[in-house]
Amino acid sequence: MNNIQQQIVQDKRAPRLFTTSNGIVLRIRAVPSHVTREVLRQLKEPRVPTWHNAAKERDEENPLDPDYIEAVAEFKNKQVDLTNRAYLLHTHVNEPDGMPDDVEGPEGTEWSDFQELLGITVHSLSDKRERYIDWLKFHILTDADFRDLMTAIYVAGGLVSEEDVKAAVDSFPDNKNGAALTIVPTEQ
Repeated sequence: MNNIQQQIVQDKRAPRLFTTSNGIVLRIRAVPSHVTREVLRQLKEPRVPTWHNAAKERDEENPLDPDYIEAVAEFKNKQVDLTNRAYLLHTHVNEPDGMPDDVEGPEGTEWSDFQELLGITVHSLSDKRERYIDWLKFHILTDADFRDLMTAIYVAGGLVSEEDVKAAVDSFPDNKNGAALTIVPTEQ
């Protein structure tokens, strides 16, 4: 049984806990579906531009317009970012349940100073929730942690069942290291 399977197989009534790879324990809650819907309503989907087709004497949509393609990509990125933000905000207690001594918390400055050296803007100490999200995204969660945390949140909210997650993980040819595909060289 891998890390995510171990973390999601819990008593349904018990608080759901998620342990990151560096030992921080986060309490997770289900995210109400209406929260995600309301968050996404902030976005306005780009409209397909039109052009006048003189041969047909009418206006036609042009979904291949480069500006439209770029706007759709940006719209989709914003959808993902807003959804992830909503999930991170609604799926933890403001302070972690367990914090190893060697890990600086969100109120620390060493991790945020390092991020700012990289050109990443980190929210100030006065904005605790936004800073907490920054801390999770830029300092705490590895890619694998983030993927597993989102899966645990989906399970907590009933978006997928524990059995579905187990079946999906078991279906990977090599689920020991998280690889979804094992490449086997072929003879030429």
